[in-house]
Amino acid sequence: MRDSTLLLHTALISFVLVVTCVVTLGLTSADAQQASSQTQPSDQRWEELAPVEIDAPRSDRRQVQTATGTSGEGFGTSEPIPAGQPGSDYPLTPGEVVSTGGRPQNLANVPAAVSIVENKGIAAQGNLGVPTMLQGLPGVYTSGYSAVPFDSEVVMRGFSNAPQDRVNLLYDGRSLNSAMRDAPWMAVFPEAIERIEVLRGDGTVQFGTKAIGGAVNIIPKRPRQNPGTYWGAEVGSWQTNRGWVASNMVKGPLAAGMFVGAYFTDGFRVYEGNGRDEEPLPRPGPWSMTSLQGSVNWKITPGLAVEFSQLLTNTRAAYAGMIDRTAWERRDTRNVPYFFAFDGPYERWDSVSIARLFYEGGRLGNFEIIANYYRDDLRIDMWYGWAGMSDRRWQDEGLSFKYFRKDKFSVLTNELTVGLDLLDGKFVREARSKDNSTHEAEASGYRESISYYVMNQIRLWDRLYLDLGYRCQSFDLKDLYANDNNRSITSPSLRLGRNKSASQWAVGLVYDKELGSSVYYKHSRTYRFPEFWDMVKAYMPYYPPIPPFVLLDPEEGTLQEWGLRHWFTPNIYASVVYYDLYMDNEILNGIDLLGQSINMNVRDVSHSGVEIDALLRITPCWTLQGTWTRQMVRVRSNFLPGLTPINGLTTEDKWIFQNPGEMANVSLKYNNDEWGFSAMIKYYYVGSRYRQNDVYNIWEPLEPAKWGDLAFSQSFFDNDATVYFGIRNFTDRQYALIGYLSPPSIYSPLGSYEGWFPNEGRTYYGGVKANLNFDRMRVPTIADLERMQRRLYGTFESAVGSVYRWGARIPNLANVMSTSRNRRE
Repeated sequence: MRDSTLLLHTALISFVLVVTCVVTLGLTSADAQQASSQTQPSDQRWEELAPVEIDAPRSDRRQVQTATGTSGEGFGTSEPIPAGQPGSDYPLTPGEVVSTGGRPQNLANVPAAVSIVENKGIAAQGNLGVPTMLQGLPGVYTSGYSAVPFDSEVVMRGFSNAPQDRVNLLYDGRSLNSAMRDAPWMAVFPEAIERIEVLRGDGTVQFGTKAIGGAVNIIPKRPRQNPGTYWGAEVGSWQTNRGWVASNMVKGPLAAGMFVGAYFTDGFRVYEGNGRDEEPLPRPGPWSMTSLQGSVNWKITPGLAVEFSQLLTNTRAAYAGMIDRTAWERRDTRNVPYFFAFDGPYERWDSVSIARLFYEGGRLGNFEIIANYYRDDLRIDMWYGWAGMSDRRWQDEGLSFKYFRKDKFSVLTNELTVGLDLLDGKFVREARSKDNSTHEAEASGYRESISYYVMNQIRLWDRLYLDLGYRCQSFDLKDLYANDNNRSITSPSLRLGRNKSASQWAVGLVYDKELGSSVYYKHSRTYRFPEFWDMVKAYMPYYPPIPPFVLLDPEEGTLQEWGLRHWFTPNIYASVVYYDLYMDNEILNGIDLLGQSINMNVRDVSHSGVEIDALLRITPCWTLQGTWTRQMVRVRSNFLPGLTPINGLTTEDKWIFQNPGEMANVSLKYNNDEWGFSAMIKYYYVGSRYRQNDVYNIWEPLEPAKWGDLAFSQSFFDNDATVYFGIRNFTDRQYALIGYLSPPSIYSPLGSYEGWFPNEGRTYYGGVKANLNFDRMRVPTIADLERMQRRLYGTFESAVGSVYRWGARIPNLANVMSTSRNRRE
């Protein structure tokens, strides 16, 4: 058995023993308290245990505000962060984050560019997944890769989650990035998310490898924060429907909940065949997703808690392919012709299990143990001249120990976080014929990693702070091998073991403690280790002379970042961030001499840009927000290493494809709490960008994308029910966020061609959602029913009686009028 595997298993056993010991000590303490109260009546023996605090003390805390929020008066530093378990006992306020320092922090003291997406209000309506929730944030670019929402890319500062996997996706602080250079961005149902914290820029010290571009931490809704039942249903264009239901129960120290959500759509572009030839694969069918999420939290004592959560998601989608220029010019973006339908449908299963033990020791500090298991299974129907299947699996096990303490003196405050992460993963990929008669290719390997980190912040008078961080990580890809058509195995000694360290230091000044205005400077050294899919040559079975693996060196770079967060008034806010990241070595996707994509190390790549975020509360009901991003990504090396420039072209001073140079959006929101009515109009702009595979920038770039969204919502019954309606791309603009270029090669005998992956046209959606809080509900009594009858039916009976009495009076009135007339005559 491998040494690191044995170490991980030993650590897992240690985790179980620690949990058992701590739980035993907690119960023993409770038993001791019970024994000391034997003289008390039996119904009072358990009252010695302090009551569990469900709601953190908030009476002295004013509403706070971030640049992505909807109301508030700044994020001042004078308010204490509430005691309790982070993310368990209380919801974070809009001015707090937990992702940047491994502990709850006030945004005024955070030396990093952070965006917070609060999943509430009208901006939370109609989202299909995390990518749509992130759309429009400064420095963040999301796209529908291959026009399938499940394959959306999330790009930060020129780094994407695909194909190089350099934006770390986290679920409750645990990484979901697989060794296949992708991340399941649609694995978490939007309505199951409490908030999303987006760390733009280097997050290597916080999260390790894969966080060069940034990190996206999805914080799910917890039962203790959301008691009761909530549900919703939504319908839309393209036969789209979504539905979800969740029920959370809190009973003293126990809190448990379950969430189920389903999403189904026909897709706005599905391959239907060419009408002449038999389809090479079955009809791809619709896109669908089913997500199940459950969690249990037990507060054994006020300072000791155990939590377990489980996430299961199944997604199925069709590779719709791209369309050519002729179809693009005539706006035929729905059906894909036969030639471009390379792949059939794929199905993916994601499973995430997380167990936590949290101990709050007061002056001794807080201690947390986290164990997680992540499994990702993917099956793809392929068509590359032969009908086949591709099965892929990634399973990841992790164990983390984290200690945090806060020491406060007269003018000095020190916050310290120390942690240790153990990771063990296995990757398997197999390509075979659809009838399993032919074994085409296989690749697999193991990943083992151990890292430790420390983050510390010293503050003077809660104004001037110094932030320090360091992480050291070993990354070993063991037993890397591949099988060709003859199932021959390459040397078993092939492996890639590396050790790297990342560091950061920052200084900041909070010059307005009341509103939380601050300025900071950050300097960091970052790294990223190459994964299996970066180095595996996917098409190697067809061309044996090409090595099956390209051993790559880790990426390294230095980041300098300046940031300013300023509140002009409690209703006017603006932030400006400038960054300059110089990559000594970066892994980029290029073109080899056969015209095929290949990853390789490229020297001297610079990433720089400006990110602006602003908010203006015009009135208590009207809010204007906007962001603007200007970025540059340039390759400074003369040519791709190891390859002769094609036709004299080089990558020097070229722009990396898929990364827009300019992005902007502006939104106007109206929210009337008295009426329960909200409305929003939002405009998006994404600048021009080069096509995928256009390494030398020789093809015409994609034109800028522009579109607008509308949304309306009306709440009833004290916000317990909401009806909403929206239009995405209400101007019906034709745009594509991703374009493709296939240069002449042995794979494309027809020569070069260009294609578009278009986004939807005008799309409608509407739905209803409701909340049922059990704490506010009770079984109605007879008196309640009688009172309801008097209120509802009493008025109705009175109205009917009045009508009846008026009806009875009409004949009498007629007789009186007739008698009076006869007398006059």
